[in-house]
Amino acid sequence: ARELPTVVRVLPSDVWSNGTLTSFGWRGVDRVLFDSDAHEDVVREMHAGLLPGSARTATLRPAVDVERMSWDAERTASFNVGWRGTLDAGAATLIYELLAGLTAHDERYQLHVAGPISDAAQVRALAYRAEQTGLARHLHLYGALAQGEDAGFYAQCSHVVTTDVLGGHPLYALQALASGARAVVREYDGSRAVFPAELLWNTVGQAVDQIADTNYAPAAYRAFASDHYGRPAQTAQVTDLLDRLFADADSRRASALFADAPTHVGADARARYAQAVAHAEAGRTEEASALMDGLDVESLAYDEQLAAHLMALQLALATDATDRALVHADAATDLAPDEPLVLNLAGRAL
Repeated sequence: ARELPTVVRVLPSDVWSNGTLTSFGWRGVDRVLFDSDAHEDVVREMHAGLLPGSARTATLRPAVDVERMSWDAERTASFNVGWRGTLDAGAATLIYELLAGLTAHDERYQLHVAGPISDAAQVRALAYRAEQTGLARHLHLYGALAQGEDAGFYAQCSHVVTTDVLGGHPLYALQALASGARAVVREYDGSRAVFPAELLWNTVGQAVDQIADTNYAPAAYRAFASDHYGRPAQTAQVTDLLDRLFADADSRRASALFADAPTHVGADARARYAQAVAHAEAGRTEEASALMDGLDVESLAYDEQLAAHLMALQLALATDATDRALVHADAATDLAPDEPLVLNLAGRAL
């Protein structure tokens, strides 16, 4: 029997790139993860028969670490509007139209643009056009933000616009919401499965109307990000994903799943954890569940090395199958031995 199933995650850029999917060796792939249901539909329409017939597929929704995003519950709407994404030709055109629409509505608006530049000529043309039409003083071009600069950007801008049509994993929009800013998201195929309709737009006029709307609720924005895409929601999603994707995986002993538990958490938590594993291995699921209930799982989940063990044990207890397989990273990969193994199309662990 095979030791481990092979899992491949298809990123939004992989869906639309020329040759990436068709040149990948799909033989032996057991599970395929997509960022959205729409992306799976695109791959199946564009590349009929490409995915192995035996491969299961699933969608892993976007997530954001809400607790790491600072915010001010008392913040109010301002005339500082942010834009985040990749600065290419299409983005440059939309940015100018948005700038013109905002300043036509109210000359106090300022548009702050941040993102990696993929087409320098178009960005220069954007700046020149703004200068020639008298809008240069309303446009602020930052380029790619350095690590740690995101918090200041989201604190400055009460609204953050995204225009990326790739969709799938709209991290900028989720970060904005977690910071208490209103996300103004250009609608893309699959966006309604991620965001409520009131945050989506298709025309620049609709985007301007959303930004000018006086109904501004930072606490609600952060709560939405936390409830749907925060750490607890992501943990539940991954647990469910493990249950569905690996329900037929080759059986392995629970001792192999939970061996070598991390030792840099509290002694009491380690003791409870070890006892829960012992009960689970012996088939005493009620005793194991009781000990797990005594653990502050959400707090321990911040320990990334322990998170995989906790999710595996929770899954085993929930399904009464303590020998349920969990995919581990091989020691030769960049991941720790107790982290789940997920490969990208280049064959490297993510």
